[in-house]
Amino acid sequence: SVNITHTLSCSQRSQKQITVRSGSVSLSEMDASKKSDQEETILYSLPNASFGYVLVKTLGEGDFGTVHKCVALDTKELVALKIVKKEYAQYGKREVDMLKRLRKLDPHKNNLIMFNRHLLYSETFMLEFEMLDMNIDDLIDSCDRPLHLSEIQVITQQMLVALNALRSIRIVHADIKPDNIMLVNHKLQPLKVKLIDFDLARTVDELKLDKTIQILSYRAPEVLLGLCLNEAVDTWALGCVMADMYLCTDLYTPLCEFDRVKDMVQMQGQPDDRLLNYGTYTENYFCKHSDSPRPSWKLYIDCKRCRKGVLTWNTSKFTSLDDIVKTRPNTTENVDTQAFLSLLKQMMEVDPEKRIIPSKEFIDTKPPLMCLL
Repeated sequence: SVNITHTLSCSQRSQKQITVRSGSVSLSEMDASKKSDQEETILYSLPNASFGYVLVKTLGEGDFGTVHKCVALDTKELVALKIVKKEYAQYGKREVDMLKRLRKLDPHKNNLIMFNRHLLYSETFMLEFEMLDMNIDDLIDSCDRPLHLSEIQVITQQMLVALNALRSIRIVHADIKPDNIMLVNHKLQPLKVKLIDFDLARTVDELKLDKTIQILSYRAPEVLLGLCLNEAVDTWALGCVMADMYLCTDLYTPLCEFDRVKDMVQMQGQPDDRLLNYGTYTENYFCKHSDSPRPSWKLYIDCKRCRKGVLTWNTSKFTSLDDIVKTRPNTTENVDTQAFLSLLKQMMEVDPEKRIIPSKEFIDTKPPLMCLL
């Protein structure tokens, strides 16, 4: 548990008319003696600090900590408060250091979450962020229809801007997935999104020393094979998110790393020998045949590590990325659909050196493949 004093004195319980503002939006008045969102409102009293928080709702809990919807008592603003578990203080410090680096960038212009401040109390890191609305998975679940291509591409364009900004300061997010792309306020600013959660972010130089990045469904080929890594891993992951938004489900649903490589080979073909020859982990998935004119690799029939198990491998229903657009009948020849597919293929190029770079020039020129942006 977090070592923070929870104070509910009589005077605090009778505290009324806390006017909460998020941007220019006036929210309803709060009474600390009542329950909010079916949870008791708690006032965080922070020793040796000039501010505190009223807890409105716990939004979620992860391996490293919890995120709460709160009112900051000094600003009267609704904020997201991330409390890092004491045993993971080193991760809290690393995230704060990374967020300080990001202050070189305009968070609103570059579609990045606004980091307000942090507090370290009794080895517990508390990070305050602007309060956002819902993530992409929530958006998909809330819709009674698939997202329109125009909606998908508006979201994608904003994330390309974010990736270009990170690239300008040689930062890799390393954990792009639907959970980490959030709408700012879907009612007032439809489809305005920001990239969140930088606790796994790295500089490009740090990335070369760290191979354990990205969750499996969004893991780039070069991570799986054990090749040199750079910002291209984020472009691949964003391509996966694009496909998820189109399909309303995950493109990849692997059971293990081999399963993930197998599906990639099935849909996009086997990586070039040039990549396989240099991959630290290539032999986890492929065996080399020396009886051919040049060294060649062949994918194993099943996972070396799981052969003794009883798992049934989950085979992708797609044989190519082109099959994705066939899930929406009578649209495959549509110009907008082909533009979407063209961009998707460039973002999900297996060879990271051939993968598209989300540069400012690319985003600004809006070539035919991005005609909807």
